[in-house]
Amino acid sequence: MSLNDAIIAPCGDRFHLLGTLAGLKLRFARMRARNRARAELHAMNDHELADIGVARTEIDRVVETGRPVRR
Repeated sequence: MSLNDAIIAPCGDRFHLLGTLAGLKLRFARMRARNRARAELHAMNDHELADIGVARTEIDRVVETGRPVRR
């Protein structure tokens, strides 16, 4: 069995190595996108946040859920 066969072959109920690495890469990309969104919202002033319907105290929740708080 070559190294490529070991990397590509599924391992029973577990993800194979490439699937695991792809999953980690996706999680890391999503985390970076959330951090970037959080930083952009924190950089806005209160008037700009009000224009998009977000209070400064709601930024973390909006970033995590993807939707503003209903009022």
